[in-house]
Order: sequence, then C-alpha cells, then structure tokens
Amino acid sequence: MTIALTVVRVLLGLVFVAAGLPKLLSPDMVIQNFERWGLPVAEAFAPAVGVLEVVAGAMLVLGVFTRYAAVLLAANMVGAVLTAGLVEGGVTHLVVAPILGALSVLIAVLGGGRLQLRPGPGLPGVASGGSRAAAN
Repeated sequence: MTIALTVVRVLLGLVFVAAGLPKLLSPDMVIQNFERWGLPVAEAFAPAVGVLEVVAGAMLVLGVFTRYAAVLLAANMVGAVLTAGLVEGGVTHLVVAPILGALSVLIAVLGGGRLQLRPGPGLPGVASGGSRAAAN
C-alpha cells in the first residue's frame, strides 16, 4: 500500500505543478477565466492559485508536510468545482477536479507513502499512516 501511496503522491504533485505553472507564467487567459467564473479580484486569485498549486504540488513530489499540502490542494479542487464547474461544467471541472480532490484527500488521510523528505505530523484525528517511520 505504501508504494501505491508514494506513486499517487508523486504523480498528483506533478499534475498540480503542471497545472499551476501556466497560472504564473501566462496569467492573462487564467485571469479572464477567473473573471468569467465570478472570482473576485481575479488578478490576485490567478497567481495565488498558481503559487498554491506549484508549491503544494512540489511539496507532494518531495514529501514535505505531505498531508497539509494535500488538504490545501483538496480545498483548491473544491473551489474549482464550485466556480468553474458550476459556470462551465465539462469534464475538466466536473470530473478531473473532483478526482484530483479525492486523491488529495486520500493522501491527507492515509499519508504519502515512502520516500518523503519530511512528511510532517499527522492531521488531528487522523490515523498516523505515512509517518516518518513508514516513510523510510
């Protein structure tokens, strides 16, 4: 199970890094989309979401405070469904985003498997699978 969690964690992190980079490197289209989806201050939200996805995604890849990064990314995917999903619908917003959110919750609850630099403490009220001992 820990090998599967490791693979899911690393691949999920790479997906988020890849999704966040365009928000930082070419934000104009993203800002237009955020405005269309009804986000206030889209000029601030686009880079903020980009930074969240790149930094938390990299944290997943590296295994640094994995559960906390996963919780933030799960919340981000809830936001994606409640904004883009409700306005535009479509596979990306109503299928891919919930799957990414569910995988993020999986990592938050079960931990990130092996090969983590610093998994961090478990979340309050959650079993301690994926602890430092399990990560080595």
